[in-house]
Amino acid sequence: MIAESIQRAVHDECSRPGAALGLDFYNRHLVPVALYSAELAAKLGADPEVTAISAWLHDVSAVLDISTLPRHAELSADHAVQMLRERSVAPHRIELISTCIRSHSTPLPIDSHPIEAVILSNADAMAQIAEPVFWTHFAFGIRRLSFEDGRRWLASLVESKYSALIEPARAIVATHCARACAIFSAYPPRVPDAG
Repeated sequence: MIAESIQRAVHDECSRPGAALGLDFYNRHLVPVALYSAELAAKLGADPEVTAISAWLHDVSAVLDISTLPRHAELSADHAVQMLRERSVAPHRIELISTCIRSHSTPLPIDSHPIEAVILSNADAMAQIAEPVFWTHFAFGIRRLSFEDGRRWLASLVESKYSALIEPARAIVATHCARACAIFSAYPPRVPDAG
């Protein structure tokens, strides 16, 4: 099956020595995106192979070259088209997967795009909410933000992504969101007066 072949190829890229987005990214972001995509696809009646392939390839340009991050949605879609043509995937499926990847960076509402694109965009946000450990590493280790700037960026990431999710996605990650919001809330907490 094509999805498994793509998954292996992405895993191999993440396993490369010196990969900026290595196996931690694979395990703490790509795997959750694939799992959430499958869960939403089953709930919403979407094509499970399209959502799986889209999930594995949505960040492929950043996996290959971290400097592409500002344009990774567009570049990942272009790379996906090339990979899928090499595997003789039908052109209409390639187009749908490309659409999913190009539009994945912000959670899309139902009926705004093909359902598979809605699913990928929501699954990507769900993984960001549910896996705050990786995104803490991303903020401080990769982006090199100060403590307060990183905390604010992480709090904003979680809050903005959660507020944009479709209802089925919110229900799945509500507990994760509450936990992440508590972690990234303003510090230090207010201490009640002793008197």
